[in-house]
Amino acid sequence: MYPIFGDNPISKKTFFHILKGQYIISDSGNMDITDEYIIFDCISKTDHNHHESIYCGKYVADDLCKITRYSLPQLFNPLH
Repeated sequence: MYPIFGDNPISKKTFFHILKGQYIISDSGNMDITDEYIIFDCISKTDHNHHESIYCGKYVADDLCKITRYSLPQLFNPLH
């Protein structure tokens, strides 16, 4: 398990817009995300060289940002 609380255990990475017809499977509920998603980098407290990525939708990302006091990263839209 990779804890998300403590001294900088999680950092925001990128906020993506998904192209029509594509989807990403959310790590927070194993559901399909079809519009926008955010990737967070999670660092193990026991092995700082071990990183995991968390893929989630905007609502979960909003909650993670409130907990970590981050703002959402700027949206990357591949069509612009």
